[in-house]
Amino acid sequence: MKILPSISGTSASWSWELEPDDDLYLDRVAETAILVSEALQAHKLMDLNQIEVHWLRKGHGFIEIRSVLSNSEGDKADAAELVNRILASRPVRYTDAEPKKLVLSGPGCWVDAEGEEHRGHGLIEVTLFATPGDIDVSLGVRHDIWSWYDFSGNAHPEIYRRNAPRLSAVLKEIEERLGTETIPDEPTYFAIPEQYGIRIYPPNGNGRGFDASGQI
Repeated sequence: MKILPSISGTSASWSWELEPDDDLYLDRVAETAILVSEALQAHKLMDLNQIEVHWLRKGHGFIEIRSVLSNSEGDKADAAELVNRILASRPVRYTDAEPKKLVLSGPGCWVDAEGEEHRGHGLIEVTLFATPGDIDVSLGVRHDIWSWYDFSGNAHPEIYRRNAPRLSAVLKEIEERLGTETIPDEPTYFAIPEQYGIRIYPPNGNGRGFDASGQI
């Protein structure tokens, strides 16, 4: 089994901004989570198996307790049912807490230079921040398979060609499903995100990219 180098945070991320109806914002949150997870599943980048719910009390901030909703592979998602499951998971001591942040996670497939698929957890992480007037969706990656260079600055064109187009395709599909533009987030130490992927920059005088391995 091949092990992918990864960082603890995100090397690149992209966002989408939605403005839900105030009275139905939880329904829109659930619908959005399902739409995004379906797009990721279609491209074999994530089979959603867990939703982590972070709870906020107005005037107090986030509470320390988080709810974890499990999703069995092959389960058909339903927005109304997901809303009910989220609300039913509210910590009993905090009846005024509201679901503010959802983190979607699960295993996905990446492809090596020889074209062989490998399955691993956490290729993609999706976070939804929700209020009655605003839903921010963020998709982040933490491996170097989406970039022309690996974390050590070595070009790996076959890895790039077999994985980066899949990331680009899913970013475009999420944009289409949500009906709002994909926004690349700020550059990081590891990568510069563009609208549908990660920027390819020219090599240095030694034919290499930036060596970020010291920060892994």
